Amino acid sequence: QAKTPEYVFWPMKKYPLLSYNGRINGIGAAGGGRYYFTTSASMVYAVAYAPLEALWRSEPRAKDPNFSMTAPASVIAWQFPTKAPISFAPAVAGALVIAVDDAGEVYALNEKGQPAWTAATGEPADGAPVALGERVLIHRQAGHFSVFDGQSGKSEGTLPAGGELVGSWCAAEGRLFVVTRGGAIAVLGPDGKEVERIKSEVPYRGPLAVADDTLLIGKEGGVIESFNRKTKKPRWSRRLGIPFRAVAFMGDKRVCALGTNDVIFCLVRRSGDLKWWRGGEILETPMPVFWQGRILGSFGTSEMFGLVDRSGESRFRFDVGMKIAGDFHCWDGNLVVHMYDAKADRGFLQLMGPEAKAK
Repeated sequence: QAKTPEYVFWPMKKYPLLSYNGRINGIGAAGGGRYYFTTSASMVYAVAYAPLEALWRSEPRAKDPNFSMTAPASVIAWQFPTKAPISFAPAVAGALVIAVDDAGEVYALNEKGQPAWTAATGEPADGAPVALGERVLIHRQAGHFSVFDGQSGKSEGTLPAGGELVGSWCAAEGRLFVVTRGGAIAVLGPDGKEVERIKSEVPYRGPLAVADDTLLIGKEGGVIESFNRKTKKPRWSRRLGIPFRAVAFMGDKRVCALGTNDVIFCLVRRSGDLKWWRGGEILETPMPVFWQGRILGSFGTSEMFGLVDRSGESRFRFDVGMKIAGDFHCWDGNLVVHMYDAKADRGFLQLMGPEAKAK
């Protein structure tokens, strides 16, 4: 188990807060120089960079050394109300932002926040939208995808993965990697047709992540596997004995798995050797994020932590001043942290920059 020295507080550069209605759903999406997210208040938001001068004149904390005077600030570019509450993050499909509400209504919003088209799935969605080539896929509770033309919104029917129901999935490199409920991996091309199928004696269960030619995936029995998509052979498998909530790549040298019991496992990306594990704390982010050479996560309070990827040692602890909500997100080199005030039902977006150094 990783050592646990005393925390130090890290004065990261903070930029002015943005306030919005409700609590963020999941993680945001970035594209075209903007950052998009949805909230529990049935809203879709677009955030853009803005010049600092006017904002800093009225910012009472501008003299605080922890606030950056050189990094860009952010403003809400537009906001769009959905017909029903919304529970999943948006997706970026070319010049459009795709969101789906809890009633199954799909919205394709242009750069001004206006609907380019809308469509209905006929039943509640069961996950965030997926942009696949020129198509938009919405996973439904029945276990298959509703498919829409990305430009017109015209329905193109439903898409089971190779005729099987879908368990979990992720999109990368213009392809959709789907874990079927039968325990196989179906790879779908931009046209929605299956181009590859990966099977294993030990069923795949997810979650999964894709980077370059590597597929990282959870298997039955608490096994994590690294699969080479070019050779179609596993690089390594490691039994950790705990089902996973999430798996992710942490830079070029590490991968992490977050167990359902809030234990973080860090492994060598090339060999699968277990470097360290860390548990015993409440972790509210579905997966810690790799930023500025540190693995960052949330304690489920107003505090976030930073771990050294080589050893798992605690490098710093940082209090953002309000309960952290949703996932961390990296946007153009900055860290996006969302916070939530339950009494006021208000969310806040805090950008943090990498200029400051740990004490």
